[in-house]
Amino acid sequence: MKRVFLLLVLLASMLIYSSAVSLAQQPANEIDSVQISIWPDFDDPSVLVLLTGQLPEGVALPAEVSIPVPNNADLNAVAFIDDQGMVSLDFEQGDGVVTFSTTNPSFRVEYYAPYEQSGAIRSYDFEWLSDFSVGELTVEVQQPANASTLTTEPQATNVYTNQMDGLVYHGLDAQAVPAGTPYRLAFTYEMSSDGLTVNPAATVPSQTSDSQAVAPTTETGINWLWVAGIVGLVALAVVGTWLASTRMSSGRKSTRPVKPKPKARDTVGSGVVYCHNCGQAADGSDSFCRNCGTELRRQ
Repeated sequence: MKRVFLLLVLLASMLIYSSAVSLAQQPANEIDSVQISIWPDFDDPSVLVLLTGQLPEGVALPAEVSIPVPNNADLNAVAFIDDQGMVSLDFEQGDGVVTFSTTNPSFRVEYYAPYEQSGAIRSYDFEWLSDFSVGELTVEVQQPANASTLTTEPQATNVYTNQMDGLVYHGLDAQAVPAGTPYRLAFTYEMSSDGLTVNPAATVPSQTSDSQAVAPTTETGINWLWVAGIVGLVALAVVGTWLASTRMSSGRKSTRPVKPKPKARDTVGSGVVYCHNCGQAADGSDSFCRNCGTELRRQ
């Protein structure tokens, strides 16, 4: 039994160790692609920035990712993306970056940032500066519904009206951005009237490739390796308890004294008679008990 218990301990330790190794965070040093959508005056009088990234194929997961964000950014979402939608992640924000660990190569970062305003003219400067390289970075600016004009610097190479929402989009060509190389985009637009593109009470969208908005989910991912480790520990505890109780029950000796069986009184042929009333012994020739006077019964 002791050998079986030790074997179970060894197996559980190996399971926990393998889970911990596979769960070790690996910092990402490159991103395969980043799509950046910039929506000024969308549902808030500020600029909504949506960054959708894809880590390289075969990257070790979970991976630690750091995305540059302005120091005055108000983060709206940090999540990974799977077939079901977006799953929120824990993150740390500081020193111009947001850092998080993802178990999926696709991720999303959304934040709001203030723009500059002078009367009806509003402007914003976007900058990307990261310690890791991006294989393909694309940027697209959504023109607010109430904006009469919008210009970008560098100049947009693809200006079109999206048939799904009727809004005008200004896109720039994709390009590679090496680590430590800044990418900048400035745009200016004039508002013909105050107002936002959508109702502020609406759910903040997450953009798909065709600029169609979908609502993000708030589900929490389940790490099945940790679940397997916990189940293994519980099974180990149950088996260990059973083995311990089995050994205790098999080795336990009773300390209760054995009660001797009473010996039967021999009243036949001994000449001794006992009074049925008080139990006093009487002589075989006595007719009455010498202690209580009760007439003796004879068999």
